[in-house]
Amino acid sequence: AFPLPPGVEAHDTWLVGLAEDYGARMIIEEPLQLYRRHEEATSTASVTAGTDRVTKFSYYRDLVLERLRGDTTAFLESSLADTTRRLGRVRDWLEAASSDDALYQASIDVAQALETRREAVRARMSLLGAPAYRRLPGVARLAARHQYAAFNGARTAVRDALFLDRLFARLGRKTGAERSTRR
Repeated sequence: AFPLPPGVEAHDTWLVGLAEDYGARMIIEEPLQLYRRHEEATSTASVTAGTDRVTKFSYYRDLVLERLRGDTTAFLESSLADTTRRLGRVRDWLEAASSDDALYQASIDVAQALETRREAVRARMSLLGAPAYRRLPGVARLAARHQYAAFNGARTAVRDALFLDRLFARLGRKTGAERSTRR
């Protein structure tokens, strides 16, 4: 997995992504280390960015605020770049591996899954950038091709069909403007 490809800023996210690709991600419920935050931390994730104690309320509040500030197109562009980097690394492994290697077949399957994900991300980016009258037929087409499985399934399809990306963007701009006028 190392060295990190250009553009990868967080080694832990990179490693988790590859582990998920290979079905090797494991969640261990038992705390194995203490996690201390400090003011100079470089992480910008909403849950870990501050040094305050994270509660369920603060987690979900930050999640909603992040969604309002979020830009679906920017998220999809980032997802496409990450998927492309992981696909590149898997293809490198395939070139170096022999066909009798145990990971060879798994890597072929992972490369195919990553290629399928890239196609889904590109299709959704095209859909969100299309005129409004093409949105519903586009959502139906992505759903029929099972491309929403690359995201949150039916929830994402409903979100796209109801133009929630545009609504969240408008609300995010509005709440951002309100916050800046209060300062």
